[in-house]
Amino acid sequence: DTFGEPRNQQSAQGGNFCFLAPAIVAVVIASEFNENAACGTQEPADGYTIDLVTYLNVAGYVTIAWGAFYLCCSCFSKCVIGSDEESQLKCQQLLLGPACCILLFNISWAAVGLYMYDNEFTDDCKDTSIAKMILAWGIIQIGGIGLVC
Repeated sequence: DTFGEPRNQQSAQGGNFCFLAPAIVAVVIASEFNENAACGTQEPADGYTIDLVTYLNVAGYVTIAWGAFYLCCSCFSKCVIGSDEESQLKCQQLLLGPACCILLFNISWAAVGLYMYDNEFTDDCKDTSIAKMILAWGIIQIGGIGLVC
């Protein structure tokens, strides 16, 4: 690929879907959070920057919603527009704006999670599944920039 030319569509599509598994895990872990666990009982006096369950639910559901939207748009472009490669490319390019917004949101959300993990979680809290998932989410999102860009 040269600078300014679109990348292979299939590699871009794969990049969109590789984040679905961690998103589903985030939602599951958030749904199983126990308020009596270390993160629930040893909360800082002024609270966490963002409620831990809310954090994982937003992280997971935004990613799942984007994956579903992208899949619907891809199917729509193949079924309605047809197999004309130029039309397919134009349809995919329409998704670049929303994809950029989702990318910036995920990077910002990951940074908040990493901040909370480093500055607000106690050592006991860091051993819980919700704290580990928040850390993993931040690392996956920041590390995944190379897959998307």
